[in-house]
Amino acid sequence: MSNNPYHDKDLFKLIAEEDASAYQAVFELYYDKLHFNALKFLKSEFWAEEIVQEVFLELWDDRKKLVEIENPAAWMYRMVSNKCINLLRRQEREMRIQYSIHLSMKTAN
Repeated sequence: MSNNPYHDKDLFKLIAEEDASAYQAVFELYYDKLHFNALKFLKSEFWAEEIVQEVFLELWDDRKKLVEIENPAAWMYRMVSNKCINLLRRQEREMRIQYSIHLSMKTAN
C-alpha cells in the first residue's frame, strides 16, 4: 500500500475533479500492486489484468464518489478482491452448468 494515505486521498479528490494526471499517478502507483494481488488470487495473467482494468475503469467512471473514500488503497484492494471472488464464483457456476449439460447429453444417448 502507499506510504502516505493522505496523499492518496488528495489524489482521489483530484480525480473526482476530473484531473487526468492524478488518475495517471494513481494508476502508476497501484497497477502493479493490484495486478500482483489479483494474480495471486486467480493464478491467471489474463484474468488478473482484466480485473485490475475493471477497477481502474470503475475508479474513473465513479470518480465523483471518490471524495467519500477514507482509505483509497484499501478501497482499491477490496475492489480487486471482490471482483476476483465474483469471477471465481461465476466460473464455478459455469463449470457446474457445463457438467450438468454433459451428464444430461450422456444419459440421453
